[in-house]
Amino acid sequence: VPAIPDMDPTATGGRGMLKGYYSFYFAWYNSVTKGFSNPSEIQKMQTTPPGTFYLSANQRPIVDFTIPYAIKTFLDAAVTTGTGNLNITGHGRETGDPVKLRNFSGALPVDAGTGSPLESVRTFYVIKVDADNLKLARTAALATAGTAVTFTSAAGGGTHVLYSIPANADGIRIYQSNSGGDVAAVNVNNAANGPWRFATNILLTDLDSSHQAAFAVLDEELGAIISGDNDPPPECEFVTEFASYPMALSAFGNTRTDTKTGSNPGNYVLMAKQSNFEGYPADWRVGVGGQINGFAAGLGRLFCLTETAVPFIAATGRTEIARLIPTGYDLPFTSRPFWTKGGISPHQICTIHGDVFVWSGGKLLMSPRNADAYANPFELTAAVEDVTEDWSDGLVFVKNDPYKQQLCIISSATRKNADGYWISEILPLDLVTNAWQPIIELSSPTRDMIVSAAEIIGNRLEMLVGGWNDTTGAYELATLRYNEANGKPIDYYFAITPSDAGEEMRTKKITAARVTGKFSDGALQFHGTRDGGSLSIADIEAGTNALLSVTLTDAASITRQFRKKFTLRRLDLLCVRFAGTWDGSGDPDRIDELVLEVSA
Repeated sequence: VPAIPDMDPTATGGRGMLKGYYSFYFAWYNSVTKGFSNPSEIQKMQTTPPGTFYLSANQRPIVDFTIPYAIKTFLDAAVTTGTGNLNITGHGRETGDPVKLRNFSGALPVDAGTGSPLESVRTFYVIKVDADNLKLARTAALATAGTAVTFTSAAGGGTHVLYSIPANADGIRIYQSNSGGDVAAVNVNNAANGPWRFATNILLTDLDSSHQAAFAVLDEELGAIISGDNDPPPECEFVTEFASYPMALSAFGNTRTDTKTGSNPGNYVLMAKQSNFEGYPADWRVGVGGQINGFAAGLGRLFCLTETAVPFIAATGRTEIARLIPTGYDLPFTSRPFWTKGGISPHQICTIHGDVFVWSGGKLLMSPRNADAYANPFELTAAVEDVTEDWSDGLVFVKNDPYKQQLCIISSATRKNADGYWISEILPLDLVTNAWQPIIELSSPTRDMIVSAAEIIGNRLEMLVGGWNDTTGAYELATLRYNEANGKPIDYYFAITPSDAGEEMRTKKITAARVTGKFSDGALQFHGTRDGGSLSIADIEAGTNALLSVTLTDAASITRQFRKKFTLRRLDLLCVRFAGTWDGSGDPDRIDELVLEVSA
């Protein structure tokens, strides 16, 4: 609650406030949401008109306004002693609501259980009989069970007050001491009996601990309308924040006996009000046409993942004026379809520079910008199907590494290595050149290398990788950062697509090769077919059974090496494999050029 400024109507206010003009709102403390909520409309008052001031022996009000459902009074005649019924017209309470009792005069009814008048300091709990009748219980559980307090007599001859939050009010007034200064008290007034004081300063601490109240001062010129609903948050699958609004996703599914509007999972996205983040109006919702199984944010949109499509939520740019015009014309969000590709996990959608990348159906797809439901996405993995054809859709992550400007398609637990441990693979797409980079294999001879999580942290892609270790008999996990040297050597190779060098019907002869680049332990291997023989993909991948191997000189910087002479004859089909070992420090190894001398 903000500090209360000097409210002497004879002084000029600060922060643009006009002399003699003040705005207030009153907010109840909600025991369910554990916060101040459900405020009233702003009360804009001027202190100078006649009738505003109410003078008593030691205090005067600055402003007078009423808050509904704050106080109800009743007389002894309203009490039925045998049943404990209180006849209070329009009491506004529900079963279980906490209340307290006070006197304007006389004594409270006598409790049959204790033989003493009801305690004014105790919290009682309502048993609602109907709109005009209620009973009191000593605990919430007894109220639910319908066990009421009964009375032996109600002959105190006085006027009694029942108050709670929410409740009905005869009036609330804010007073200031005659000597000026800060607000001294909040007072409840009954016109017939004069002011009755039950709290001090800002917080109405005389109420029970789970129901308190507060008031704040607002500038009339700068103030805004305060909406007052306090609809409870709905059941939902996901919660996030989008465009400064708390959002509840996958709500209002199948109805149940305890939920009139339906439980989760569901087809709807709800939003809270900016003026009351605890309020989720049921009519402030948008549907997406399918059950929401996940979500992803990006490009100023909130993508909802369903079984059959990827619709999104977008802000409309409207502001909240729910008190002035119907909410149906003022929803700050809307829904529209994006494309009809379903079955996507939140880990398999990524937004980069206005494009949306999705892994679906064994393929990496990229949407045309601002695509709609009928736009055909671009397929990006046709050139690397030999790498991705054995990947399992459910074990794929799609993540962007902003530092290296590469989109990484991660296949977790792709297969087992020669030591019997699971390996994972990373296929990078360079976003600068739009070219696929060599696949990266996460493999260890001592443990599984299963990627279980991948997130962008500090502008870098980091992965949680690990698994079972037979030696230690335990699970081991580590955080690995993508594309960063750690001082450990890394073996690598690449192989050029097998080719006949453009001579379909003639055998080829290779007489020399030259390499430009920076590398260590570099070696060229030549694999090929002779006289209709076969070419082994397994040998190319493993670097075995080559027709010829040529060792290269180490190069600490980019170097154009000398020409290497050799002779390979009678080749129908040719594949060249280059391999090396980077020491894991400094600049990575690179190959800039590979030149072969080939004749037919």
